[in-house]
Amino acid sequence: MTDVPETKAPGGKVPPILVQLYKKLAPLSAEGHKDWRVVRGSYAFARATTAVHLTGSEFLAASGDYPIGFVMAGDTPIPVALLGLRKEQNLFVDGRGQWRQGAYIPAYLRRYPFLFPETPDPQKLAVLIDEESPLVSTDKGAALYENGKQGAALAQAIELGKQFHLDQARTRAALRALQDHGLFAAQDLPINVPGLRRMTLKEFRVVDQKKFAALSNDAFLDLRAVGALDLAYFHFTSLGRLARLGQLLAERTKPPQRPPQPIPALAKGKPAGKPN
Repeated sequence: MTDVPETKAPGGKVPPILVQLYKKLAPLSAEGHKDWRVVRGSYAFARATTAVHLTGSEFLAASGDYPIGFVMAGDTPIPVALLGLRKEQNLFVDGRGQWRQGAYIPAYLRRYPFLFPETPDPQKLAVLIDEESPLVSTDKGAALYENGKQGAALAQAIELGKQFHLDQARTRAALRALQDHGLFAAQDLPINVPGLRRMTLKEFRVVDQKKFAALSNDAFLDLRAVGALDLAYFHFTSLGRLARLGQLLAERTKPPQRPPQPIPALAKGKPAGKPN
């Protein structure tokens, strides 16, 4: 996974990995989007998403399904859940656009097609919408506005956005502490894909476990004070999910089984000939 620079988006700066789903962002308004609706239920829009941003409060749930790693936006580490091992392939979305049953769905995807970038005033939250999203419509789905006021669907989306935004700030502080102690490192991780050749995940950025174990007591307490210890532990646990990704890739690439072909004579309703 490579480092990514920052890029500008309406309302603030957003690293590219955080806007990978978005095509045409515009400020949301009751006047410009008064007849717009949002359609939920399909995650086909994320079929080509191989990594998605996480916040710290999601590490526990996400670590049960995905390897958690980090990318850099400038000098800021950003946690991501790895969803696939090949470019533009999400192993958790099927051909019908349904998320893999029982797997945790990251909040970043649940809040799409909305985006809530930072603004110069930390007390205010900008609300953007992807006007080219397959989830927006004018004739079906839940209305964003009702009689010029926020509808229930929009209010729910904004609440999710607020929580995500607040958790981002807490997560950033915890990861900065890990970074200040020099704990991030890029590693090549081998992955076994049953039935296929062994793969190597190049430069996957992780918390260095040897350096973490060698922390002084004071450094350990510093990390505990900002909630960084839990993030590190869940991250370590999540790396065991690389094997699961290998298994899912093997299942996805396995050729379909052909059903048994009937004997031609029987297929035509004729008795099979007597054996010689």
